Amino acid sequence: MKNIIVFISIITLFITLTACGENEAVKYVDAEQNVVTLNNDENVNAVCENNKINIEELTNDELISHVICLMVNDLPIKAKEAILSQNKPEDKVISFLLDCASVLSNSTSTPDDYSDLLGRVDDTMMLVSNKESIHKLGDLGDLIYNSWEKLHNEEIEKRDLEYAKEIQEHNKKYYDPKIGMTAEKVEKSKWGKPKDKNKTTTAYGVSEQWVYYGYKYIYFEDGFVTSISE
Repeated sequence: MKNIIVFISIITLFITLTACGENEAVKYVDAEQNVVTLNNDENVNAVCENNKINIEELTNDELISHVICLMVNDLPIKAKEAILSQNKPEDKVISFLLDCASVLSNSTSTPDDYSDLLGRVDDTMMLVSNKESIHKLGDLGDLIYNSWEKLHNEEIEKRDLEYAKEIQEHNKKYYDPKIGMTAEKVEKSKWGKPKDKNKTTTAYGVSEQWVYYGYKYIYFEDGFVTSISE
């Protein structure tokens, strides 16, 4: 009976220690000797925004969380500096984060650059086992998508404006004749010069009929279009 009680006590102690290990916060000392808890988003954000982390003391998972935190908080240049300071070119996750920081910090990055990164997010997640890091990579994926969407929409808007401008310029050069136009304006329109003109002069003024192919006619009174027949 005593052996059973001892065995149960050992099992209970093991479970308790395991649970504590799982819930224990990852802590480290920053450059100002302050203890920082990495798995607390509020603390991580405060630290990464103020750039106080002692990079050399971070584990790989902590480095991932830190540089993503920097990028999410619109500090991609600092994220890039943090990654380069670790000199881990062989690490595929870190390499991906470096590419992300490079694209995010480059004002000339295109939607295609972001699209390429989006295609690599899921593959990168498969390389990570730490749940916190996976969660952070998901946040980074959202940031990349939002950045892509913004640039994509800006390109569409720019293209639409350019197209509208082209149409406007085209319409200025190639327009239909309208009531009130002068003869000179009509000649520069889509209809151009007529194949024939019939002119009538009376005591009330001068009228003209311009004849076009396809049984189309334009009528002028004293030099201005008064009627169009198609």
